[in-house]
Amino acid sequence: MGRVGNKNHVGGQTTMKLTKRDFLRLGLAAAAAPQLFAQRPPRVFPKLGILMSYTEKNLETAAQIGCESVQLQAGPGSRLDPTKVSAAEAGQVIKKASSLGITVSAYGCTFNHLGPTAEAAERNQAYFRQLIAFAGDTGVKVIGAHTGLIRDAKIEANLEALKRAFTPYLELADKHKVYIALENYPGQNFATTPENLERIFEALPSRWLGLEYDPSHFVRQFIDSVAPARQFRDRIYHVHGKDTEIIEPVLQKRGITGEGWWQYRLPGFGRVKWAELMTVLLEANYSGGIDIEHEDPMFDYPNRAPDITEGQKQGFRLALRYLGQFIPGKA
Repeated sequence: MGRVGNKNHVGGQTTMKLTKRDFLRLGLAAAAAPQLFAQRPPRVFPKLGILMSYTEKNLETAAQIGCESVQLQAGPGSRLDPTKVSAAEAGQVIKKASSLGITVSAYGCTFNHLGPTAEAAERNQAYFRQLIAFAGDTGVKVIGAHTGLIRDAKIEANLEALKRAFTPYLELADKHKVYIALENYPGQNFATTPENLERIFEALPSRWLGLEYDPSHFVRQFIDSVAPARQFRDRIYHVHGKDTEIIEPVLQKRGITGEGWWQYRLPGFGRVKWAELMTVLLEANYSGGIDIEHEDPMFDYPNRAPDITEGQKQGFRLALRYLGQFIPGKA
């Protein structure tokens, strides 16, 4: 702003005499301040919810336990299978959720796009192309997915196969304005480590491809649960609320090739550094869903009943309360 006023020394003290020009400068600066603050993006916060299969009762349960969002399963054979359910019918589900104060943050469809056979991969790819259009038609902006995997093949071969499968997906995603979010799950999937994610995003640089961030999967690989979120903060389109416990006595006895040394837990019961992770999401102005994926045997898992059980409901409530402490207005 430049120099303001002239200094005078009176009785050993320094005083400041302001000129008309100084008042004009100060006035212009004060007028500009609100404009500078107005340029900052408005503050938004994540929505807390659960991952679930759709039933009318499950949707009502989600509302009862305080969910703001849900991720709905939409894979083959689900109640939102686009080969069996019309977009208009699914739209009624979205409308019902909205009437309960719930946003459908994402669909979930986690099969193998690259195998295990060429026929299976082709069938899955055709399904996923249909799901992208279905998501766009129903107003759901994110699909959680896996890359798939060609077993015993090197990363280069998997990347080439991924490019062939996902290039048409991303063209459709651009047309329908739907984001594809890769979950970092260590299974039939190679979007599992920061290095692999870097290579995937380099091979497929579309803004419609990003990450479904699940910190529990990094913990079981002994990868920091926060650093990848910081690295890929602008590519996080959905988040799974899940934790992992490392059972040290078993690990020390059996090693990482043994069994029983890790267990998925609800948030707060494992090793994920939630305060740090939530800070990264808040600083990134992430406003999507953090949907709790329940695989914790302390709370009635793996009960496969179509509707959420009382034990599972208790676990969801605890997890929602735990994560809520990190979001302004929810504690």
